[in-house]
Amino acid sequence: TYYVGPVMIFSGNYALHSVLMRYGGSVYDGTVGRPASHGCVRLRQEDMLWLRNFIPLHTTVVVY
Repeated sequence: TYYVGPVMIFSGNYALHSVLMRYGGSVYDGTVGRPASHGCVRLRQEDMLWLRNFIPLHTTVVVY
């Protein structure tokens, strides 16, 4: 019923990914800025697409 994407894995099973999206393209769950998963970092769809397009592979990721 939903997906996240794109996905950028930065350590083991931890990743940067979009909010939950419906297959039709609308937001299923737009939770950002508070705990909502098991360690992944959720970003707005447009922010995740920007990262995918402009951040090179193997860039160091630091999560505070």
